[in-house]
Order: sequence, then structure tokens, then C-alpha cells
Amino acid sequence: MIVTIIKREILEYLKSSKLLIGLSLTVILITISTIINIGDFQQRRQDYLDARKMLNEVSGLRYSENQKYLVPSYMVKTASWAAGSNSIT
Repeated sequence: MIVTIIKREILEYLKSSKLLIGLSLTVILITISTIINIGDFQQRRQDYLDARKMLNEVSGLRYSENQKYLVPSYMVKTASWAAGSNSIT
């Protein structure tokens, strides 16, 4: 008996316009938010790349192959210590 009442109430709610309006509003807001955040991410990424490029030009330092350490640019090709070994070849 109670299961029948619950099923009827759920089906009635699914047929109502409240669900359609709420679902539509949710999809629209998520879409707008995603578009805005994609643009913001692209701008922040570009700012980061520009700052990193400026740092390299000003300091003469470059990131090593594994991108973990800043080393002088003349040592980038020979910096085996950055990859984990203790000797410079």
C-alpha cells in the first residue's frame, strides 16, 4: 500500500513543471559557469607562461628536463644530477 503511494507521488513529481524548470535552470547555469571558467583558466595559464618566460629571460635560469629544478641555462643539457644521479657528465 505504502509502496503504491510512494510510486504515485514520485511519478506525479516527475510529471510536474517544477522539475523541468529546475533541471533547465541547472543545465543553463552549469553551462555558463563552465564557459566562464574555461576562459579564466586560459588567461591564468597564459599569465603563468608569460611570467615563466620573463623569469627565464631575466635570470638566465631554465627549467631542467624534468621541470622540477631551476638550473643555470649552461647546465641544462649536462645536468644529470637533476634527473637523480649524483655526478655531472
